[in-house]
Amino acid sequence: MSSPLTFSSTIFSTPTCAIAVFHNAYLWALVVGFVLSFVLGFGMGANDVANAFGTSVGSNVLTVRNAFILATIMETLGAVLVGSNVTNALQEMLKRRLYANHPSQLLLGQLAILGGGSAWLMTATLLRLPVSSTHSIVGAILGFTLVMNGLEGVSWKTVVKITLSWPDVQTCTTTDDRLISALLLEYP
Repeated sequence: MSSPLTFSSTIFSTPTCAIAVFHNAYLWALVVGFVLSFVLGFGMGANDVANAFGTSVGSNVLTVRNAFILATIMETLGAVLVGSNVTNALQEMLKRRLYANHPSQLLLGQLAILGGGSAWLMTATLLRLPVSSTHSIVGAILGFTLVMNGLEGVSWKTVVKITLSWPDVQTCTTTDDRLISALLLEYP
């Protein structure tokens, strides 16, 4: 009798078979996930970047071109340097062990989260509403988890930790802004 490890290593040691299994089972999810991620990224750029750089461009401190360049650099640095921390925190919101026997539910849920977050960001952008992409994704994760597993599916400790951090971020950025402004005014 072969062990699961032997079975999986035998199947996946043949590249053609592994690719065929992937194509048959998951390729559609990869394509849909890519499209939804692109739409989400577009919505983040259209909404979040406008929120962040609107005043700088409006007051002629930055040109639109320079704002785009700066936004691209900062978004990329943020994703590369601290993106994994954000991803880990968001993953902790749902109890993945509840999906151990139903991985397809988790896969569909992740696509629904991307779709819901993307749809909300694009709708808000079209309606000219300044919203947070982070709040959109947190809400989508909560919605999916509550629908699939009810109250027991949510790691409420993580949700509280995330939501309590939002006012802290505002306080820290306001304090930093005031300190930097004071320094710039004192030492131009």
